[in-house]
Amino acid sequence: VAATLAVAILSPVIGVAGIYLLNMQSDAAIFSKLLIQGVFALCIYVAFFRKSHTLFNKAYWKEAFIFNITLVPYLLSTSILNQADRIMINSMVGAAEAAIYSVAYSVAMLMQLLNNAVSDAFIPWMYRRLKAKEYKEETQMKKSILALLLAVLMVASLLPAAAMADVEKVAEVNGEQYDTLAEAITKANAGDTVYLLQNLTISAEQEIDKGITLNLGGNTLTLAYATGTTNVFGLKFTNGTSRITNGTIVDKRSDGNTVYGWITVSVVGEASLSIDYTNIYVCKPCGLTLYNYAVRAIGNRDGVGTLTLDVGTEIGEVENSTPGDGSYGVVGVTVLGAYSNGNDVPENYAGETIVVNSGVVIDTTGFAIGGNGTNHGTTTAINGGSITSKESTGIYHPQYGVLNVNGGSITGGVTGIEIRSGELNMTGGVVTGLGNPAGVEPNGNGTTSSGAGIAIAQHTTKLPIALNITGGIVEGFSAIYENNPQKNSEDDLNKIE
Repeated sequence: VAATLAVAILSPVIGVAGIYLLNMQSDAAIFSKLLIQGVFALCIYVAFFRKSHTLFNKAYWKEAFIFNITLVPYLLSTSILNQADRIMINSMVGAAEAAIYSVAYSVAMLMQLLNNAVSDAFIPWMYRRLKAKEYKEETQMKKSILALLLAVLMVASLLPAAAMADVEKVAEVNGEQYDTLAEAITKANAGDTVYLLQNLTISAEQEIDKGITLNLGGNTLTLAYATGTTNVFGLKFTNGTSRITNGTIVDKRSDGNTVYGWITVSVVGEASLSIDYTNIYVCKPCGLTLYNYAVRAIGNRDGVGTLTLDVGTEIGEVENSTPGDGSYGVVGVTVLGAYSNGNDVPENYAGETIVVNSGVVIDTTGFAIGGNGTNHGTTTAINGGSITSKESTGIYHPQYGVLNVNGGSITGGVTGIEIRSGELNMTGGVVTGLGNPAGVEPNGNGTTSSGAGIAIAQHTTKLPIALNITGGIVEGFSAIYENNPQKNSEDDLNKIE
């Protein structure tokens, strides 16, 4: 009985220490029993050896081996089962949910350890009392044990709240955890990494005014609509060189309402941003002939930056739960220069720059990549990736700037690329326009051409256009389709090379 009590007490003590001090969780139950029972077994074995002076008895060893070998598969499967649940939850739902489950499991393991401790100590004692017909003493002991268990349960009921306190933290910087993403970003210094610890929904703009890495930790950051919200930005980078990686951003602010014009990720002024291994999905507007914007880079006279989309970046859209007619959908990437008049753009000026590299997927209903005819001074470099607009133009380039196509595929449900101002240099890649037949209509605020691989249609701004194709493939009802939809003068059209 003394040995049983010692094992019963020490096993849960060491098990609890493993759960809460070493974060061993279910492993603590196994190792605590293994350690304590192994030590006591060794002591008992030494005691038997001193009495019998026999180290090995073939008959005893054979009987013990035959009895215990059948238990090995059971014990092995139990160990696997204790680990498999968290692996499955992490894979199917996410790390945050697996962490919450682990805490709850730890509390359950604590109760199991206590239950086993009481049972291991009480059952041998109870059988002795029953054999001796000492029923009154046995009944009194039951009452005492019941009172003890009730006290333990009351204490244990307080543990989940305390244990869950750390799990509810949503972000981490330099080993310190925070209740909100905004607080973590505020506490971060330039160059730090902010880790998202669980799936999170925010409804307010989050400005990042320093260069940091936002590691989403495999989680989903959801942007939700809040009544009365007037600021269109989601994540707004205003300074430094930052990075977004390893997760998903879903902008649902247009879901179920008639609000539009949301910008999920914005890079402003001299700020620069790279995105990799990140999905960005934006809800389509509801019944409006306007857009939402996944990623936007906008320069100003105080400074310009670079937006780089790297491998593992996927930009797409999700359907509105109450879809309407006439939605233009989502624009994948927008680049806006710092000059309102294209004639003011300095010579050899790179301006606000976007770079799309291999391993990037952009698949939207609106323009996959677009500019604006009142924001000039940009550079767009397509080095790879798959750029697709299902119902519009793959790349719409109305601004005075430079578009370099060096690789990748650009596909438009109407036209592959429409250039209305600036310079297009193509050395590689595939540009495809799926519209049929080719056609053109005047438009002072948008695209004009359909059925073209590359459409050349000078804007109302009457700025120069230069087309240089030295490689790659251009496909469409008309591979190259040049028109004058705005009826510009011959002098203006002479600016097209």
